[in-house]
Amino acid sequence: MIDLHEKIFDKNHLKRNFDSAAVTYESHSVLQRYTSDEILDRLKVMNINPRLMMDLGSGTGLVASGLSELYPKATVCQVDVSLNMLKTARDKIKTKRKHKQ
Repeated sequence: MIDLHEKIFDKNHLKRNFDSAAVTYESHSVLQRYTSDEILDRLKVMNINPRLMMDLGSGTGLVASGLSELYPKATVCQVDVSLNMLKTARDKIKTKRKHKQ
């Protein structure tokens, strides 16, 4: 029998779950949206000029997108266990760029 604790922290299990949820993730991610807004609001008052920023556990890129807008000269590197989450983030960026043109 698989221990629930093992299943929750099993990297492959997490990856599969996030991979399958990537397309609809943001429609259910109320807490993630709130925390990403909080992070970005706190960064706005800091006097920093980063060249490189890492978004670890980037998911669909909520924070990465905000970082790119807040620090347009910085390179934002997204890292996530789920390739599908990163693909969704990339697709959002492409769509956003098309609308700006």
